[in-house]
Amino acid sequence: MKKVLFFAAVLAVASMTFVACGKKENKENKETEATEQAAPACNRAEEAVRAIEAATSLQEFYAIASQYEDLDEKDFTAEQAARVEAVYQKFANK
Repeated sequence: MKKVLFFAAVLAVASMTFVACGKKENKENKETEATEQAAPACNRAEEAVRAIEAATSLQEFYAIASQYEDLDEKDFTAEQAARVEAVYQKFANK
């Protein structure tokens, strides 16, 4: 009887160890996935800013902006937003 209880206890400890490690690994994987998902938005925002800076008219500015309409203001840094605003002001003042 003591051997059965001992092995049951060993199995319980072993299973708790695997569950605890599994939760930690899952949490780390979720954090990594979230970081990887955030990075493309950042790159896409910079891509949008560069395309807008290359625009030659206000119509082209709006056409490029419509291609990137899935991006929100929060996707752009303050510096990127200022660059876009500068391009808009350049065309608006013509």
